[in-house]
Amino acid sequence: MQPLHIVLVQGHAELPEALLHRLSEAAGGAPEVIGWPDVMDRFPDPAVDGVILPFRNRNEQDLTAKLAVFDVAVFWIVERRDTACLALASRSPVAGCLTGSMSPLEMASVLRLGIDRSRELRRLAERVSRLESEIDTRKLLERAKGVLMERWGLTEEEARRRLVRQAAEKGRPVAEIARGILMLARVRRD
Repeated sequence: MQPLHIVLVQGHAELPEALLHRLSEAAGGAPEVIGWPDVMDRFPDPAVDGVILPFRNRNEQDLTAKLAVFDVAVFWIVERRDTACLALASRSPVAGCLTGSMSPLEMASVLRLGIDRSRELRRLAERVSRLESEIDTRKLLERAKGVLMERWGLTEEEARRRLVRQAAEKGRPVAEIARGILMLARVRRD
C-alpha cells in the first residue's frame, strides 16, 4: 500500500513514543509533525492526505472546522475511547477518531476509510456544484428563449436556434448571450 502523507499537530504535551511509532506504522511512514501556531500557515496542501489533532478541548473542534475548509481529512486522537468525544466528533467534520489503545492495523483502517470518505464527499460536493450550475444555466436559457418567443413571436425551437446562432457568430457561450438578452429585456421593461 502507498504511504499516507499525514500531518500530526502537536499540542502542549507530546504524544507518547509508542503511540507515534504505531501511527508511523499505520501511515506507512512517520507523520510530519507541526505545532499549533503553524497549522493555518501549512494549508491548503493537496499533497496531505490527513491531519491528526490530539483532542483535549474545544480548541481542536474549532480548528477542525477551519481545516475542513481546506478539503483535508481531519482525525482526532484521544487517549482512550471516550463516548462524549465520539458524540462530539459525529457532529463535526471529523473523518475519524484514533485512540491510544488501537493497533497499527486498526489505525490504518480508520485513516484509510476516513481519507476515502473525505475524498468521496469532496467529489460529491463538486458534482453537486456542477449540477447546480448546469441547472442555473438551463433556467437562464429557458428564460431567454421565453423573451425571444414573446418579443419576436418565435417558437421554442426557433428561439433556441437563434440563441445558438448568435453565440456561434459572436464566439461566446450561449449562456452569456442569454444573460445579455435578459438584461436588455429588463432595461426595456424599466
